[in-house]
Amino acid sequence: MNKILFNEKLYIQAGLLILILSASFIIPILFLPTLVIFFLYLIIVINDFLNLKSINLPPISVQVSMFPVIREIQTLSIEFNLEDNINISDYQFDLILDSIPGIQTNQEGLFHSIYLNEEIFIQIEYSCPSLGFYQIKHLTFIVHSKYKYWFQVVKLNCSPQDFRVLPSNQVVKEKELSKLLKGQKIYSQTDRRVNFNSLTDHYYCSREFVPGDNLRYVDFKKFAKFKRLYTKTYETHLKYHHLILMDLGRGMEGTIEESHKVDYFLPVISNLIRLSLEKGDEVSFIAFSQNIDLAIIKGTGHHDFLPLFRNDPRLKPKLEESNYHNLVSFLSNQNFQRSLLYLYGDLTRPATQTYCHTIFRPVIYRHRSLFINLQNSHYNLEKNVLNNPINSLSDYSNLIYDYWMEKNLRKFSLEINSLGGSFVNVPTDYWMSANTKIYNLFRISFNV
Repeated sequence: MNKILFNEKLYIQAGLLILILSASFIIPILFLPTLVIFFLYLIIVINDFLNLKSINLPPISVQVSMFPVIREIQTLSIEFNLEDNINISDYQFDLILDSIPGIQTNQEGLFHSIYLNEEIFIQIEYSCPSLGFYQIKHLTFIVHSKYKYWFQVVKLNCSPQDFRVLPSNQVVKEKELSKLLKGQKIYSQTDRRVNFNSLTDHYYCSREFVPGDNLRYVDFKKFAKFKRLYTKTYETHLKYHHLILMDLGRGMEGTIEESHKVDYFLPVISNLIRLSLEKGDEVSFIAFSQNIDLAIIKGTGHHDFLPLFRNDPRLKPKLEESNYHNLVSFLSNQNFQRSLLYLYGDLTRPATQTYCHTIFRPVIYRHRSLFINLQNSHYNLEKNVLNNPINSLSDYSNLIYDYWMEKNLRKFSLEINSLGGSFVNVPTDYWMSANTKIYNLFRISFNV
């Protein structure tokens, strides 16, 4: 049987009326009006209770929309039958996700209701407290009475359903992207610059025409010169090998804007793997700390990378220093072809920077290498100087830290560039969008 409980405001209002009624004994002229108001209030409260009690809630099923879960929003759909002719305008509904502490509705009590075949579909938007994986197990469905003096509580059980909250998908502007890539070799191929305003097919070379080639790719300039048919090939037609490395050492411990660092990196890496597989490329993923925690070599389908799309314990940060000697040895044993290499991790740590431009040097020479760091947008020197007034000693301390961090990363970027690699420091504001564009630029700039 469902419980019916009273709201706290019933205590307050009833107590206040009783207090006024008691005071009216001193002033006889106020006694009768106060008594009438009190009995009217009592009738409203009792009627409100009886109306709520008369509701016979039908079975309620909960459906969770799993994809996509972006900008920390998750939409739930509650579906139930209207056999008892519940007038939705007379009641307010709440759904509490007991298994997810800290989750909140974006618009309290406001639902998107759709009537279809005598059923109501209610959609509720929730803000999750942080990024990462969540599981819905138990739910509490609450029906408030018309005047909200009473509410009925229904405990719901549903089969465990997992979902993932992704970082913001805010689009990076051209100006910001140019600033991120300034001084890097990421969008140049030999002596030719790639136009990053057009991330479509880029000409690679021409080869002799083979029966079956698409006539739209015939190179007429070559035909006019050599009197033979040639076919243009484009870089998006080539099959590449992407080697994605993720540092799970102690640098990945801690949080950024209340979310664990690893919960920023995993969605980006998952997205890059998806893009690569759609283009027909091969992908290898290696997560490492003191040891190789997870290695997926030359995967060609989404099924090969299921651990990245689930809450796999092997992809948790470790409280230990990462062993780059071990990583380099593992890569040399695999004997990979020249590949597009991505290294994700906390590259602000001096120890990690030293490992990258010393121990990791042979790997940078062999592969086209890109080092990607996640920057907390709160520690942006330019933004803080322009937008935030300096009013206290802590503001000066933050600016000094921002200046040191920017100088340190600029020095690291120069060291990586001198070895032939590229370094990008991407803010959390447009982390997902910028990584996708950088990936496209990096791929079309690769010359095997």
